[in-house]
Amino acid sequence: SSGINAEYGHWCNDNGVDNDDPRCGKVMLSGEMEKVTDDTEITWAKYGMFARHPATKQWPVSHGFAFYKLNIKNIFVLDFYGGPTMHLNVTEYLDYKFDW
Repeated sequence: SSGINAEYGHWCNDNGVDNDDPRCGKVMLSGEMEKVTDDTEITWAKYGMFARHPATKQWPVSHGFAFYKLNIKNIFVLDFYGGPTMHLNVTEYLDYKFDW
């Protein structure tokens, strides 16, 4: 499982809402971890990792470091008291087109 909350967009802080308050929205993704083996995906994973964490490029091969991805099975949204308020359809979530 992995989660992210509205703190990353500063909404909570800007609106005086504590990060642990249920009104500070959270998205929780759960599923199965899978080792990345496709060359194109590995290239993309390396780009993202090394761009954000350049020191990892120098890690010894003997560390056995590998890239993994989360195959999402469930998406929960918590944006108020009482537990997750939405269980999103994974296909719709992944296919969503932003209209900024």
